[in-house]
Amino acid sequence: MLGVVQRAHGLRGEVRAKWFNPRSMVLEKVRQVLVRRGDQCDAAVIRSIRPVDGGLVLHFDGIDTREQAETLRGAEIAVPRSVLPKLPAGEHYQHDLAGLCVVDQNGIEIGRVESIADYPSVQCLVVPTEKGSLEIPMLARYVTDLDVDKGRVAVDNLDELL
Repeated sequence: MLGVVQRAHGLRGEVRAKWFNPRSMVLEKVRQVLVRRGDQCDAAVIRSIRPVDGGLVLHFDGIDTREQAETLRGAEIAVPRSVLPKLPAGEHYQHDLAGLCVVDQNGIEIGRVESIADYPSVQCLVVPTEKGSLEIPMLARYVTDLDVDKGRVAVDNLDELL
């Protein structure tokens, strides 16, 4: 997932989108993206794109009114994995974290990463547990080891979060 539609922008069908990696060059290579709303996933062609403070304004083919643009609110914007650049060792894509086993400092399984919560100040791993959903900040203090290849995230200092 590259970003998410926040809201309609203007009257002519444009949308304002939050981009998770503002430095990403993916959209310079491809204009067709996937737009996911719940269980529905559609291909969409980007007609135009321009940066605005902290995000992007996108105009998709076939979306020509504010009302049509509003239907995209909250939709995820993604591209096929084959389009994404290969990452250096030790780096990962956000969607690679879903399903990873989360263990505490003693190696005891806490749960599995369900999703990533993206807050302005920090991203958090969302992990359902027996006691409810736990949000673990993606900070060195809490995430001590992350190994996508081994399917594992080691965490510590969880008592501070409870």
